[in-house]
Amino acid sequence: MNDHWMRLDKVVGINRKDGTISGIGRRMKAFATGCLTGLVLAFAWGGLHAADKPNVIFIAVDDLNNWTGFAGHPDAITPNMDALASGGVHFSRAYCSYPLCGPSRASLMSGVYFAELNASKTQPSDSEVEERIEAMGSSLLHTYMGNHGYKTMAVGKILHNHVPSGSVDLSGGRDSWDFNENASGTRVRSNWPPDLNPDTAATLTDWGLYVGDKGAGTEADMSDSKSAEWAVARLQESHDEPFMLMVGFLHPHVPWYAPQKYFDMYDPAELTLPAYHPEDFDDIPSAGLDNINDGYPRTEWAIENDQWRNMVHAYLANVSYVDTKIGEVLDALESSPYASNTIVVLWGDHGYHMGEKNTFQKHTLWDRSGVTPLIIKAPGMGTNAECGRVVSLLDIYPTLLDLCELPPNEKLRGRSLRPLLESPASPWDFPAFTYKGGTKSVQYGDLRYIGYADGSQELYDHSEDPDEWTNLVDHEEYADSLAKLRVMSPFPEDTGSSRVFEFVDGSPLDAVGINGNMTVGGITITTRDVIGLDGSRASDGTKNVTNIGAPGGLGINSAVADTAKNFESDEGWEFQFDTNVHLESIDLLEMNAGGTLTLSSEGFPDIVLSGALNGLNDLGRAFVPAGTRVSIRFSHTGAQGTDGPRIMSLTVARELTAFMDWISTNYPSLTGVNALPDGDPDKDGVENLLEFALNGNPTSGSDSGAVFSTLTDADGDRLKELVLTLAVRNLGGSPNFGAGASGEQTATVDGLVYSVAGSFNLTNFSSKVSETAPVTGSLPPPPSGWEYRSFRLDASQGLPAGSLGFMWARVEEESP
Repeated sequence: MNDHWMRLDKVVGINRKDGTISGIGRRMKAFATGCLTGLVLAFAWGGLHAADKPNVIFIAVDDLNNWTGFAGHPDAITPNMDALASGGVHFSRAYCSYPLCGPSRASLMSGVYFAELNASKTQPSDSEVEERIEAMGSSLLHTYMGNHGYKTMAVGKILHNHVPSGSVDLSGGRDSWDFNENASGTRVRSNWPPDLNPDTAATLTDWGLYVGDKGAGTEADMSDSKSAEWAVARLQESHDEPFMLMVGFLHPHVPWYAPQKYFDMYDPAELTLPAYHPEDFDDIPSAGLDNINDGYPRTEWAIENDQWRNMVHAYLANVSYVDTKIGEVLDALESSPYASNTIVVLWGDHGYHMGEKNTFQKHTLWDRSGVTPLIIKAPGMGTNAECGRVVSLLDIYPTLLDLCELPPNEKLRGRSLRPLLESPASPWDFPAFTYKGGTKSVQYGDLRYIGYADGSQELYDHSEDPDEWTNLVDHEEYADSLAKLRVMSPFPEDTGSSRVFEFVDGSPLDAVGINGNMTVGGITITTRDVIGLDGSRASDGTKNVTNIGAPGGLGINSAVADTAKNFESDEGWEFQFDTNVHLESIDLLEMNAGGTLTLSSEGFPDIVLSGALNGLNDLGRAFVPAGTRVSIRFSHTGAQGTDGPRIMSLTVARELTAFMDWISTNYPSLTGVNALPDGDPDKDGVENLLEFALNGNPTSGSDSGAVFSTLTDADGDRLKELVLTLAVRNLGGSPNFGAGASGEQTATVDGLVYSVAGSFNLTNFSSKVSETAPVTGSLPPPPSGWEYRSFRLDASQGLPAGSLGFMWARVEEESP
């Protein structure tokens, strides 16, 4: 088979380093996932001339913030990275999608947000990341390129460890961290933790001179020196096909140990210390302070112990050391026949605090942890340019596919940066999202928003406050910006799409308990409390409530009855979501209790389900605002100690954010059912019905229509519609909504009572509805891609007695 077509070793996964075929299962699974379409694409694109394809050098630098010469740091000595930036484009506002090594790298290499992988832990193994993305019908970046004709090679830290075994054609492996030992071979610390005991240290944090194994280590013994040497050797070899060479450097990750000559490059007395405000935390919510990790030093400690300048010195020495190793690789490239046809990408996995915000760490959602270096040098693209547009590390994957002229991967969340590489000042109106557990940050232009799982928020304007010292959440002039950023989402399919939280044994909720969270498709659910039959709460430290079993987990759907007895009668669970959602259904499995089971929500009394609950049950699509606690209490007839129901799954739909943006812009005064605009803006002669529908609460009844819910057809398939509500203007007296109604919600405006009728579920009454022409008049135009439709019932069509008119409205998505 011609090498310009797909090679046999690419199909069956032969490892050309040792001749084994240990990767055959992984390769074949990738082909099965792609099916015929993917196979055709692979062969078609594999048929392009290999000589025309650019090579790729892919350089990952661990824990590198923007303390570099090319990024403008006044002291950093980084001539090799500076030279690379001068030959390409430096993205000065590139953001990670997760402020921690493992999940950030998993996201970048898979091309999706870490939460979408639904990994078993925050730092999943390389093989688990591969398995998770392949289960989504996609593949890791280097695997995708390998399947399209590229020879793939890797050394050092690419994912959290290296790369999955057998996933590259040639691997140089990865060495460990560069620790210091005394002459007897015992690991020693220089400055941290204060007791200098490596066995009690919560992190690898320490700083000082590198002495290595038994105090006799040399620069050549260091991990990054070995990785650079391996990469240089690959560039000195002959390659008859395009290649992707991935080089992962460990420095400046802690411990900050470097040889003496790199410390000698700096005069510590002249170093610039970063900005620090001792009272910075006065306007930060407690949830924000929870991100401060006690395993790292506080700036207060560094000042009191005269260590801050030493820590900055050590970090910069490590940056200069890794810059030297990067230079060795780049020099080898320039001396090779591949220099003119090679793309070089250099990136950090996240930022790092060096005393800002009273800490020395990553992990936070502030700008210091989010922003990280990104340089792309590509043949024929921009040179010596700084691009100040907000971009994401998720953009690297699609950018490389674009530059290498490979078929696009439709599963990717990012977008190609080609327009900015061609013209760095090009318009680019996209936000960057960073997630950590149930917390979201959004960088949009100069604004940075942080929304925590408990509903608290932060907002900063970098044009006025680059150090993020003033939280603008309560500043009225930023209210519109706050509302816009709060509902921004990177998930376009959120409109009308459901998320199913499956509570299986070992799920994040089951394992963590109070404040445990679980993310599915960009929506995070967080346990706020578990309630015992005597009213006791786990949040108060009570351990004898239902689902607090070893090791302190929630016990949802636990298979171990003695550990967590599921939900006994009168016990419950409180939870909340990080974004506005609709509760759609709950799947309960009744265990040994027998009899009638009732599930109700204290926060939403309209959610009432009765009967022997085995299987899926409708929750009426109740609207739940972000941060609102939902409390579900259970009652059944089982004796004390018997197993009650298990929660198998909870299905929710994300709020339609495009329409909510439109509502907040055009109806800023709407805050509840009694806050209605004036008059009859749709000029239909029926006052305030549509207006009442906006921003109302869920309706009563087990068969209720709900504000901002989406309709389904008879088969349960979701339609692309947005139902605002059911609304009846009643002329007086007690409304009578007919059989099946369990109550109503009313609001009195201008002497008239407006009611939302739970029994008039639109899916049930659709045969009685007549469609009019699209709504016109003085209503603001709907969001792009949507149109108004109005529907009515009159008395002859079964309208309840005493009602003047019935109206419901929808905003319908236009067909593409």
